[in-house]
Amino acid sequence: MSWDPTMRIPPRGENPKTDEQMARIVLSRFKSGDTKDGTKYSMGGLSVRPIIRLVSRTALESIRRVDPTFVLPGQGIRYNRLPVERMGITREHVIPVEELYGYFKRLFDQGNLTETTIRTIMPKLEIAVITEEENQNLKDAGLNKRMPPGWWETQDLDPLARYRAAGLDDTIWVDWNEEARNHPGAVANAVPRERGPEHAPAAGGQFWSLNGVGRYSMGRIVKSVVEEYARRNRATLDDLQTVFPDALQGGRCGVVRGKDWFLDHPNDRRYFLDPFSLEDGTDVYVCREWTRAEKRANFLDFCDHVRKLGFQIDPVP
Repeated sequence: MSWDPTMRIPPRGENPKTDEQMARIVLSRFKSGDTKDGTKYSMGGLSVRPIIRLVSRTALESIRRVDPTFVLPGQGIRYNRLPVERMGITREHVIPVEELYGYFKRLFDQGNLTETTIRTIMPKLEIAVITEEENQNLKDAGLNKRMPPGWWETQDLDPLARYRAAGLDDTIWVDWNEEARNHPGAVANAVPRERGPEHAPAAGGQFWSLNGVGRYSMGRIVKSVVEEYARRNRATLDDLQTVFPDALQGGRCGVVRGKDWFLDHPNDRRYFLDPFSLEDGTDVYVCREWTRAEKRANFLDFCDHVRKLGFQIDPVP
């Protein structure tokens, strides 16, 4: 499988950041003296896209057995909520974040790390999906967290070199044009929808309006309320956490978090929607885990709470 850097897929999320913005964020982490883990967390986002194109053939077979709706013929597989544990597969960075951090850190210490140098390497950064057995091949070769020795000194910086060095040659990867021919109509809707206020609700089939306007899922209407409250009141993160206390959500995630919280809870990022920014530049993350279930009706509690703040949430027929 030849590597085509022109096929770069834009970042995921309802407010995708440009390459320039992502590079600026990573560079600012190094300049601020942030922790290694905090900097690596930002760097991990350089690779994530809505659709993963680099998928091994055996991993694709496992995905199709569990849920073919993750597969987009001719394109790749859906990243969002791919249940890797049930499928016996793993997602991984083609260029490991540990390796990339070491490279950027060396450049930074030499005074040579710029937004331009970060953007130059970004087209080679992708997520791959492989089986646990193929991942074990990488581990056995000592390449699960690093590239082959001397890789940074090679001319083309081939992103697939690590797999070849572990005995996984080009033939393991899916040819998506071939898949499109062999599985026409395998997915009813092969074009991923844009994420936004009218994105389908995760469960229950119910949309909600905010003050009589819009069609939102539960998680997105909660975010809209928090964001609108912050805008009206020029609120800080501390203000928002006071106005929207953790008890409203009822779980360990709470309603609102800042990015530093994820340093101690890195695996919980998936429970939050993409952030919005306050006037002071602080990124605010709002939890997506809401339900109307009788035993844990946290969404209805939230609706009652925000009614006192001037927000009316109603079901849309």
